[in-house]
Amino acid sequence: MTSSTHTCGASKNLTANSYTRTGYTFSMWNTNSSGTGTSYSSTQSFTPSGTNAGGTVTLYAIWTAKSGYAVNYSTNGGTPTSISAAWLARASR
Repeated sequence: MTSSTHTCGASKNLTANSYTRTGYTFSMWNTNSSGTGTSYSSTQSFTPSGTNAGGTVTLYAIWTAKSGYAVNYSTNGGTPTSISAAWLARASR
């Protein structure tokens, strides 16, 4: 996906997101990498302010983890035992 050029004070739709991330769904663009800034949908109209004249505005992709994954274990000839919740919590980080 290439950068897009926007003129300060002029509205223009953002380019549709074409990035992918395994195990995640694209949620939105945001002016802050943590998602606490101003949010924009994939093709929402965007108007850079006059304070950014000649500058660069970075929009960060915000992702939501997909849920519902199943993990199947094969004992591969071994004897099955239970897995502790603490181990599962560490493994999911």
